[in-house]
Amino acid sequence: MASLCTFGFWWMALVLVSTTAKINAQGLEVCYNGLGCFSNAAPFFSAQRPLSLLPQSPADVGTTFGLFTRENPTTEERETLLAERDDLLENSTFNEGRKTKFIIHGFQSNGHGSWVYDLTAELLIEGDYNVIVVDWKKGASRSYTQAAANTRVVAAETERLIRYLNNRTRADWTKMHIIGHSLGAHTAGYVGHGLGSLGRITGLDPAEPLFEHTDPLVRIDQEDAAFVDIIHTDGSSILTIGFGLDQPVGDVDFYPEGGARQPGCGTESIPSKIFSDGFQAAERALSCSHSRAIELFTESINSPCQFTAYPCSSWDDYEAGDCSDCDGRCSVMGFHADKHGGRGSLYLNTNDKHPFCRKHPSVDLE
Repeated sequence: MASLCTFGFWWMALVLVSTTAKINAQGLEVCYNGLGCFSNAAPFFSAQRPLSLLPQSPADVGTTFGLFTRENPTTEERETLLAERDDLLENSTFNEGRKTKFIIHGFQSNGHGSWVYDLTAELLIEGDYNVIVVDWKKGASRSYTQAAANTRVVAAETERLIRYLNNRTRADWTKMHIIGHSLGAHTAGYVGHGLGSLGRITGLDPAEPLFEHTDPLVRIDQEDAAFVDIIHTDGSSILTIGFGLDQPVGDVDFYPEGGARQPGCGTESIPSKIFSDGFQAAERALSCSHSRAIELFTESINSPCQFTAYPCSSWDDYEAGDCSDCDGRCSVMGFHADKHGGRGSLYLNTNDKHPFCRKHPSVDLE
């Protein structure tokens, strides 16, 4: 997902307060044609966000939109969509009668990663969807602080495309679903806030640095869509190498294994991995828990095993066996979460490798 150097920057971004931050307290603004204006003043500048940069231009961020449907499900058949490009839309397989799913990647990632194609494939097996992959590789490859700021331009471009699709085809965004990982989760939140009535957002381990405990306008929030579900898998403190939010921010927040270090993802052996297996192996260990949310969600789409999650006051209480009764308040983590009534913070156990789902006795989920 990211190099060791870039992960180190996540921690540095929290402790460095520079001259730039002092300028940000007064607020600067940049405007981009067709997207609006962006300020780095409060609430984007705060104690939780002492380094607040302005987003780069659309050309620097380089957002593209790739369309996949059952008619063109493979990498080679990716179609391109662009707001105000009627020719691209008319020659595509986009169908306004289908529900539309968006996928947005995060920091140091891109829209051509294997997990993106795995997720897309599972979605198209489950249903006849328009799947649109938002690729902002250029904007995501900057320093973490700049990438976090660039999410606002990515969101504005995504919102513009959605409004264009609605205008040209009457595609209903109240039935659209955005799935975002890490910084992509917050990007999805901005899109939902801008539209005002998006159908659903799934946040896959939303990024913590510069977002935890910030104003709801700065991060993903339950008001950003009609239904917001979050999977937390790397919620340890950034000081102990955790990159995901621990704070509950959705209608329902799932905490597999407590939402922190995931089974099979220990980081205590990272120094030895560097010497024995090289930096790539250490990098995989660092990103393992943060990426687990993607794997859990992808598995949940078509697996016959349900990720049943239970309401509880804390992970410790759940581990102690105090929260084994649903009482109508359980839910199923992942793709099918919107079909169940459970809300609030829910907990569950998972396996340390695929298949991650643990079978449970039949429970009352309604």
